[in-house]
Amino acid sequence: NNILSMGRLRASVAKTGKRVSPYSNQSVYTNAVSSTNGYGWAYGFGANNPNLFPESQRTIELGTELKFWKNRISLDIAAYKIDIKNSVAANARPSYATGFILYTSNIADLTNKGIEATLGINWVKNKTITWSTNINFNKMENKVTRLPLPEFYNSDSWLSGYRASLYRGLPTTTIGGTNYLRNNKGDVLIDPSTGYPVVDPNYVMIGDRNPDFTMGIVNNVKYKNLRLSFTLDIKTYF
Repeated sequence: NNILSMGRLRASVAKTGKRVSPYSNQSVYTNAVSSTNGYGWAYGFGANNPNLFPESQRTIELGTELKFWKNRISLDIAAYKIDIKNSVAANARPSYATGFILYTSNIADLTNKGIEATLGINWVKNKTITWSTNINFNKMENKVTRLPLPEFYNSDSWLSGYRASLYRGLPTTTIGGTNYLRNNKGDVLIDPSTGYPVVDPNYVMIGDRNPDFTMGIVNNVKYKNLRLSFTLDIKTYF
């Protein structure tokens, strides 16, 4: 009709698998000339896992696409949920009593859900001048639902005492680091001998690098053969 030019609903359910790299379930010997006593062959510092199996991902998505007033306004909205089971990590750190520093394992279960929306508006459209605006919105939440280790972190992300870490029940985009010890009232404990705050030796969640939501606004203006485009990116952290 004159108001709703087009309406569409869509739904998707998918399940996929992700295989592991070759030799991930079998430890192999490497040349020990540069790593141990200079002779022979030995295992490296990373252990592979004979009980390893592929991780699986299940995705559910619902969405709609609407266009109004002869396509002058368009709206596309989608909500999704992604569950990852038995996620494979190649650099997990088990007990050093195993004889290895790193370990390959199905380390965690993860969940991810969010909403994405795109709004398009054609403000002016004629032979001389056109002006259109596109607004993108994205809000995502994620969580670690299973993790056998107290913490899993990426050693390559370690910078000034902070690192990308995974903790059970917390977001997958958590920043781990050291904090101060506090009493039951939340007051920072002070070392009476030095006067400095007492540092917690355990790494804990410091923050979340995932923004609360992101938004992008793109404007396109055309006057005859002259084109102008400008973009505004918004990220919010609460």
